[in-house]
Amino acid sequence: VCILMTTALVLASLVQTQRDIPTQVVPSVPTFVHTVPADANAKDYQPATTQLHTVTVTLSKETATIETVTLFRNPNATALMGTLRMPFFSHGFSPRATGEITATWNKGPMTGGRRVNDATLVMPRKTDAVEPTQGSVYEWPGAIPAKGTGTLRTSFQIPLAKVALGQTARQFALHIPPMAAPTEQLQVAIKFSPEIVFGVLNSQGPFGKFQTGPNGSFAKWDGKTATKEGYVLFRFYPNEVGG
Repeated sequence: VCILMTTALVLASLVQTQRDIPTQVVPSVPTFVHTVPADANAKDYQPATTQLHTVTVTLSKETATIETVTLFRNPNATALMGTLRMPFFSHGFSPRATGEITATWNKGPMTGGRRVNDATLVMPRKTDAVEPTQGSVYEWPGAIPAKGTGTLRTSFQIPLAKVALGQTARQFALHIPPMAAPTEQLQVAIKFSPEIVFGVLNSQGPFGKFQTGPNGSFAKWDGKTATKEGYVLFRFYPNEVGG
């Protein structure tokens, strides 16, 4: 009887642990991976730096509509050719945006884009709030002129995670990868209405907390370098819980 009771307790614990893992999609920050010409010396080509990355999130009851703007700068005296990469990680869901992702490069439409299952993609670290188990990458070809800039704009929608006791709360998460150089500005704005959000449980990023009001939550960090990866987390009770 004791053995059966112990087994039942262990199984119940495993079920509870599995239930507590958020089912969610976690977008990451885009990067520009340059290609060195076959007849050139790799040391002569410095990687593009990220000057600006802004994320605007508009919340609904079950989804988040996300718009991003990423400004890259080419420090070289010659143009950089390469690939724009935007990873998505997930647990429980397919690691991709819900529906199609819309992207432009320097305000022009992107062509040749694709979603790939990259076997070399390193999974982010796990936390109590985020536990990604799979990932994929959206890719587009791109070029940045000598000593110039290029701007990637994306728009997509993802489901919100259901978390907390009884899965009554909702959560949005954004992955911030390690950075080799400072980003001049990282900005995240989360928009919502009182009809959607009853109460905010947590709003924080890798460099500090957000300023939160009745219609949104906002954070801006200047000149920061993410020496290790982290997450932007926004967790709230939907209005139906408090109503």
